[in-house]
Amino acid sequence: MKKAALITGGAGFIGSNLIKALTKSFDQLICIDNLSRGKKEYLKEVQNLHFINEDLSNYNEIKRHIDQLQTQFEIDEVWHLVANSDIPSGVANAEIDLKDTFLCSHALCKCFEKIPPKKIIFASSSAVYGDMGDALIDEKSAPLFPISNYGAMKLASEAYLSAWIEKTKSKLIIFRFPNVVGTPATHGVIYDFLRRLIKDKRSLQVLGNGFQMKPYLLCDDLIQIMIFLKSNIKNKREVFNIGPSDAGVFVKDIAKTACEIAGDSETTINYEDNDRGWIGDVPKFKYDIRKLQQAGWSKELSSIKAIKIATKQIFNQLKN
Repeated sequence: MKKAALITGGAGFIGSNLIKALTKSFDQLICIDNLSRGKKEYLKEVQNLHFINEDLSNYNEIKRHIDQLQTQFEIDEVWHLVANSDIPSGVANAEIDLKDTFLCSHALCKCFEKIPPKKIIFASSSAVYGDMGDALIDEKSAPLFPISNYGAMKLASEAYLSAWIEKTKSKLIIFRFPNVVGTPATHGVIYDFLRRLIKDKRSLQVLGNGFQMKPYLLCDDLIQIMIFLKSNIKNKREVFNIGPSDAGVFVKDIAKTACEIAGDSETTINYEDNDRGWIGDVPKFKYDIRKLQQAGWSKELSSIKAIKIATKQIFNQLKN
């Protein structure tokens, strides 16, 4: 039987880039996306694609599609990227993260009760760790106290997927992302800054005091790392922090970079007194990536380089 991979959220920023990277590895790629943020046009170059325009939490409809596809293909891998990515909206309404993150994970597992995939690769987040201050965070850092509903539902999904695979022969790989940047951008700090500057170069409003510091990674590098790691997994469960080796970049430096690209010498940058941009925002974190390096990944990754490249990419996207 021909081999297939299923990618949830595949029409989004990371998902669309992932699908393009997987095209030569499978006979068929299956994308599930409700197009709330993603666009089908991001995938127009992919020939071996079956697109399902549906909300993943709609179990009955998704199961009907998967049951039909499993008569034609062996779905070896499931890349589960679907989630609510708007953290402030989830703080305002917890139902959003419950439905768009956790219940999607629950529905996905139910759909594969009869014929589980060989691997489930879950896109998790640094948000599961909560606010650990200046601590160097590795995969065993604990206790995990998320401070946003987004982080809570990512952590709940990790736990649910771990429990679910116990009754299967599936392997679970959890990738905890840093801040991922690049194109096609749909949201994020660079995207927001550039949109504001294109509209009005006179001033740029920044949420928080600008001293929030986080690691950033180009989407292309993230995908290379994930594909490298998933091919070298032997344990039933694995968790990896993915990110650069540096401490990250200040938001104020991202604002300055955005102004260099889309503003002018007269642009005023305005900051707030808060040490974080919104409720649930983690102002600072740094990953310990020794596990990633021990797995054989040796390419040096730089947060500031990622910011500079992504800012140019996103600016060109918005202008075109």
